[in-house]
Amino acid sequence: MGTVATAVAVLVTAAVLVVGALAWRLSRGPIDLPSLTPRLQAALSAPDGSAIVRIGSTALVWDPSHRDLDVRARDVQVSGADGRVLATLPALAIGIAPGALLRGAVMPRSFATATGTSTSGSAARRRPR
Repeated sequence: MGTVATAVAVLVTAAVLVVGALAWRLSRGPIDLPSLTPRLQAALSAPDGSAIVRIGSTALVWDPSHRDLDVRARDVQVSGADGRVLATLPALAIGIAPGALLRGAVMPRSFATATGTSTSGSAARRRPR
């Protein structure tokens, strides 16, 4: 039984250290996530190719006003299947609930652009004020 307790203690300590290091790093500024950019582009693009999203850069940012994490995409461009530009956004922020991340789920809470904010219906019901 002692080895199980030791293993659990080591895992909990490691998790606390990782979360603490991430919080410290986020407090110093955004963390660039270039490997997330292609995945985000694919997730935001239409599966049938009718709308293609291109993103210049992606970063993880702590938003202290809402106490959640934002994935920020810069230089977002949406094009049609013919290549014609449909929309251009200088920045897009997707608010992520940190509590859901601790449970292993990614739950968007809000979407914000340089021109406004949109909150999804399910996210609006779950968002604490």
